[in-house]
Amino acid sequence: MATPHTRTDARGGFTVLEVIVAAGMLMLLLAVSAQALIQVRRFQKKTDERVAATEALENALEEIASKPWDEINDQAIGSLKLPAEMIERWPEMKLSGSVSAVSEPVEGKRITLSVTAGATPPGRAPSLTTWVYRKAAR
Repeated sequence: MATPHTRTDARGGFTVLEVIVAAGMLMLLLAVSAQALIQVRRFQKKTDERVAATEALENALEEIASKPWDEINDQAIGSLKLPAEMIERWPEMKLSGSVSAVSEPVEGKRITLSVTAGATPPGRAPSLTTWVYRKAAR
């Protein structure tokens, strides 16, 4: 009976080609992962900026809406300032707004504030609007 031929001196392991292919696949995976990580960081930075701008707008709206009726005007909006830490972090941010008076159906003022940063496209800047109504005389 013949015995099957076996190699006893054969070493187990990978060929050079297999190692090169595996290294290439690993490099491709790392490159894709790095790009995804960069995109996530950019998105996070924009989100942080937008959240800070919205908080600053909320605080500014509360400040202007708490003023006496006659002091709510465009000059009062011009006197509003962004917080120092926000200006330090994003020096290109600017606060702007307007006050519109309405007398029908009730006397009120529409206050709109927005924060722009650098080359923010129109309509993309965070903005908030509130209404303030004159208190009825008793």
